[in-house]
Amino acid sequence: MASILANPNSLSKAIEKALGQYCQFRLSVAWASSQFPLFSKLLARKRNISQLVVGTHFYQTHPDFLKEFVDDPRARVVLQPSGVFHPKLYFFENSRED
Repeated sequence: MASILANPNSLSKAIEKALGQYCQFRLSVAWASSQFPLFSKLLARKRNISQLVVGTHFYQTHPDFLKEFVDDPRARVVLQPSGVFHPKLYFFENSRED
C-alpha cells in the first residue's frame, strides 16, 4: 500500500512502523544522520537492508552514519554527483511466504 507523507513527523512514524513490520528494506536518501531515534532502529534491523544508497551532497551525511556502512556491500555512497542528488525512496517488503 502506497502512502503520501506530507511532513517530517508523519514520515518518521511511517518509517519506524515499517522497520518493525517488514523483513527487507531498500532505501535511497540524499543524506543521513546518526543523531535521531530512527538511526538506532535502523541499526537494530541492519541485516534486513537489501540496498542502501546515501548521498553526501551539501555535507549533510553524518560521519557516524558513514562509519556504520562503509564496509557493507549492500550500501553505496554517492560522493560527488553531477547536479543535485536528492532522492527520498523507501521500499519495504516481505517475502511472498510472509
